[in-house]
Amino acid sequence: MRSALIDGVDSQGGAHEWTFNAGQVDPTPGSAEQFSGFGNKRGIDTWTFIPSPPATITGLIILREADLSIDKSITSAIDPPPLGGAVQFTVLVDNPAGASNLLGIQFIDQVPSIINVNSWSCTITTGTGQCVPSSGTTNDINTLLNLDEDSQATIIIDGTATIAGANCNLATVQRPPDVNDPDETNNSSGVGNLPAEGIGSAMSVRSLLQDLSAPDTFIVVVDVEIANIGNSGLTDVNAVLDLAAWLGSPPGNTISDVSVTSTDFTVNASYDGDGGSDPALLETTGNTLAAGENGSLQVTFRVNVPPANQGNIYQQTASVSGDGPNGLVTDLSNNGSILDTGGPGDLTSCDPQQYSDPTPLNFSTDVTSVTLASFDARSGASLPLGVVFGVLVLGALATAVWFGRGRRTS
Repeated sequence: MRSALIDGVDSQGGAHEWTFNAGQVDPTPGSAEQFSGFGNKRGIDTWTFIPSPPATITGLIILREADLSIDKSITSAIDPPPLGGAVQFTVLVDNPAGASNLLGIQFIDQVPSIINVNSWSCTITTGTGQCVPSSGTTNDINTLLNLDEDSQATIIIDGTATIAGANCNLATVQRPPDVNDPDETNNSSGVGNLPAEGIGSAMSVRSLLQDLSAPDTFIVVVDVEIANIGNSGLTDVNAVLDLAAWLGSPPGNTISDVSVTSTDFTVNASYDGDGGSDPALLETTGNTLAAGENGSLQVTFRVNVPPANQGNIYQQTASVSGDGPNGLVTDLSNNGSILDTGGPGDLTSCDPQQYSDPTPLNFSTDVTSVTLASFDARSGASLPLGVVFGVLVLGALATAVWFGRGRRTS
């Protein structure tokens, strides 16, 4: 690289120009061009690098650390509160003993619109600190806390329920910049009663069998679970599962022998899984779930899957619904279990419908091969636990037919 002046000499005239670059053969030793080559000769002292000892800094850097935590509780005269009922949230934010003194801890509490916040206040109840601002009247609460070590701030939120029952609320604290919080799992806290109405669902593949007596034919049994996660009863409970959409891409798969069974609900006898004008798994009216109650149903079908399609992973969710006191509630199924509720009463997430992982079908890895035509009820043979027998076995056996669930014993 050339510069305008090097030690007062214009570099345009070649003050630092090398005829032979690195990698070329040097001229005859002793010649005027012996030191040619860009920077690869010790004689070019203008490019010499002289290393220096590393610089050290002592006593000028402070690493701040604090395990902030938050805890929230709720009180109301009637649990859950009626329309217009008073609701009070109490939030405690702690900076523990031995931690760094902190400035600018962010406290956030976005109270949902189902609660009308009349007022909120923030005070330092233990130790030394400050809330900025220290009060307000809006649902969107965002304030900064200054807390010395072993100090606590208390936030009181007073509000009124705008609909009956639902008052879930989540609050969080965030550490200031350049502060290490060794455990951030305790930086949020949600509380509340069960929602006035709510529904959750799960779907799983109970069994996937390949019928070796019918080329490329599979028998699928799917479980759908529906739960009332609220504190009010649900009527006209139903579920929709579109088998044609589940297995329709890539094209070429053929679904047949679709049936729905349940000991908890009245099923839709005309369900065929094609997603057409009658996609519901259950009867339109008459199915109910009391608060905290759950029920299940099973969907069984055959599907012919060409070899070219068997390596695909097919994913689908079921949708469930029910009528509650304040209207229709819905949910999309979660694969395997109702993780979106955590069980009745668990509102720490404040989102009872946050999980809806689709249920997968893989005809190349999840399948169990069985020749149904060879199964003889007199032979003492058995099939894996969880296999459901019904009309699918009826068409395959010429003599003895056995219906049931699980392992057959002679």
